[in-house]
Amino acid sequence: LKLYNEANDVMLAVGKYTMNQLEKELCSLGFLRIHRTYLVNFHFIATIQKDQVSVQESQYKSIDLPLSHRKASEIRQKFKILSRGEDKL
Repeated sequence: LKLYNEANDVMLAVGKYTMNQLEKELCSLGFLRIHRTYLVNFHFIATIQKDQVSVQESQYKSIDLPLSHRKASEIRQKFKILSRGEDKL
């Protein structure tokens, strides 16, 4: 699992994790599941467009990741809530 924050890797305890398990564990830390294969820390989201999320990889570089069409409005709503500093989704 890689976080997009200054290229630091996150180490997990030895074992297998499903994306659903990771999503459940990391949701309280501000991670959003933007696609079936991506969890992103909301602090690093630069923009949310129709079908992609731009994530700041470093001060000068961003990366575009796919946004699930099905979850797009839910992700936008959660991002707004988290951006306002509210504790719970």
